[in-house]
Amino acid sequence: MADASPGTAALMSSSSEGGCVALPAEPAPAPLGAPCVSYVHEGQASFGGSLESEVTIETGNPQCGTNVCLYNHFRGRVTCPYGQDATGHGPGGSPGCLSAGSCEPLRSSDPAQSPLVVPPQCADRTAAAAVYCSCRCANASGGTSDGTYCACPSGMTCTQLIPSSGTPPAGKPDNSGAYCLKIGTEWGGGACSVSCDPRSAPCP
Repeated sequence: MADASPGTAALMSSSSEGGCVALPAEPAPAPLGAPCVSYVHEGQASFGGSLESEVTIETGNPQCGTNVCLYNHFRGRVTCPYGQDATGHGPGGSPGCLSAGSCEPLRSSDPAQSPLVVPPQCADRTAAAAVYCSCRCANASGGTSDGTYCACPSGMTCTQLIPSSGTPPAGKPDNSGAYCLKIGTEWGGGACSVSCDPRSAPCP
């Protein structure tokens, strides 16, 4: 699990076709379950993508009304559904991926290994099913009497997601516990069985 807190909202985002599209400087906060992007991670040109074995909670995300963008066992990058190979191209020689925010081509922090290899998303756990605005609905024990927690709306369920690792360091929030998950998107474990591919397994 990783926790991050972004600064200001980015003004640009990369698209699945390799181009750049403008985003509002101050996006209207989106509701629970709405799509979101971690600019702390995907804004980095050297970020190779998330792993389906991990959960990332980004707090302070300005896109979400709850300020929480959840990456729930998601592989790859939201803005790069088909990934890119060691030549910096997508499938069939299509344009490579760009970083969210700056729209820079993705490249390794090690010049000898540039450009960056990015895995495609899993066809059964695309960004739509695994990356969205969420909120902490209970602590790691299932209780809600020790703080302020959210109520999950229809279509979402309060599910234990991050186990407690003890008392957090001074000044750091306790992000352990349960979060609102879209019903039917719980992770069953195991590796990705089918990767997104524009020809054999198109993904949005």
